[in-house]
Amino acid sequence: MKKIIFFLLLSILLNISFAIAETTLQGEQGKGKEATTNLSVNMENIAKHLELLGYRIDKGNYLTTNGKPYFIAYSDYENNLIVEEKLPRFIDIGVVIYTEKPLSNDMKDFANRANSFFEISRMFFSISEKTKNADINFEATYIGDYSKELFGSFINIFKSDVNLIRTMNDYSKVILNK
Repeated sequence: MKKIIFFLLLSILLNISFAIAETTLQGEQGKGKEATTNLSVNMENIAKHLELLGYRIDKGNYLTTNGKPYFIAYSDYENNLIVEEKLPRFIDIGVVIYTEKPLSNDMKDFANRANSFFEISRMFFSISEKTKNADINFEATYIGDYSKELFGSFINIFKSDVNLIRTMNDYSKVILNK
């Protein structure tokens, strides 16, 4: 009987703790700034992997507007990466490339053609609130538990996809020139 009461009390305490933690996270949701959350084991392993590739990791305990944890991986030689855990074992890797041009139909056509060549990525445009120019966005989702070999292949293919647009014939005309 004592064991049943003990486990019942323990269960109540755990439920209260989870409710408090959920309320705290919901209070931070949508702020897009520091919050009190920890990265998952997958996210930690991916951060370590990117560090070994030369990226500087800013964990910052950030939450997206949807309350999902993310970190930023900075590089002096590669595109900076935004790494976000959408769901457990579904990690989005993203790159944003800023342009000095407003979004045009040529850019939309370019993105559609580029997407047909990518292995794992998708390219789309967003409009910068600050400059009103088109920003090029790349995303790919790593699915599953972290594996050094699989994530290594994934990140190499993602980088290849991102760099592919520079080899397209009209890249300079459509993306670079004003």
